[in-house]
Amino acid sequence: MPTSCPIQGLGRADSSSLLRLDIARKIKYDGIFNAITTVKAVRLFLTWSRETRLVDVDALLEQYPVRTGSAARWMSRLDDGSLLSLNPHG
Repeated sequence: MPTSCPIQGLGRADSSSLLRLDIARKIKYDGIFNAITTVKAVRLFLTWSRETRLVDVDALLEQYPVRTGSAARWMSRLDDGSLLSLNPHG
């Protein structure tokens, strides 16, 4: 497993820093993609990571084999009427 971690710079001990530390721990020790088992969950994690910029998704995808399903985006209408769209690589 690679020793470098694609987590962006860690700042002061606030909630986002704690979240980044938790993600870093998952990536480094458990393997985040071993913990996330469904394609939809992987796509949701990648989308969240891109939008929050807490994880460098491109570096993550280069370092780890990821099952993202087909090249088509996955779309679903949520209970509140909004549309959820998940692209294969976030």
